[in-house]
Amino acid sequence: MKLISILALALVASTAMAQGHSNAGSQEGLRSLAPLLGTWIGKTTFHGPNGNTIEADTTVKITTMANRHYLRQDQVTVTPQSVSDSMNIISYEPRMGFFNAWWFFNSAASGPTQVRGKLDGKKLVMLSLEDPATTAPVFRRTINFEVANVLDDTLEMKQDGAWRTLFTVHYTRKQS
Repeated sequence: MKLISILALALVASTAMAQGHSNAGSQEGLRSLAPLLGTWIGKTTFHGPNGNTIEADTTVKITTMANRHYLRQDQVTVTPQSVSDSMNIISYEPRMGFFNAWWFFNSAASGPTQVRGKLDGKKLVMLSLEDPATTAPVFRRTINFEVANVLDDTLEMKQDGAWRTLFTVHYTRKQS
């Protein structure tokens, strides 16, 4: 599974390079996300469809990679039932003015999920790419970093025209 994720990451990186990323532009766009860099400790609240919730401990480390053209987010979440990990890669497309992100999950058999979005102040709001040929749900992820040393991360799913919260994470920056 790790080999597949590494190969997918290499494909994503080579595709981005082939698209002619402007080196200065992609780095400049990612500078706006510099407050996200570091190690964060948080609590995840998973919201079930019937209103029940499950709490989990979450740690995330956000770093730059590939000469600061990408952000890499490595996350581990521990629930009473399991430990899960994920990796997210974020890039900035200067010609189009938006951020791309690819989510790699240890439980995903179908490969990474791609989302795209823009900054709204100090909130990065990204939506999954809709495929009119399928009934796949649309996801919205919002990373709010308006308060210094605090991150709030929310994932929602659009269902029957309404947004339903799947999880929220409240992080604080880990002090060295």
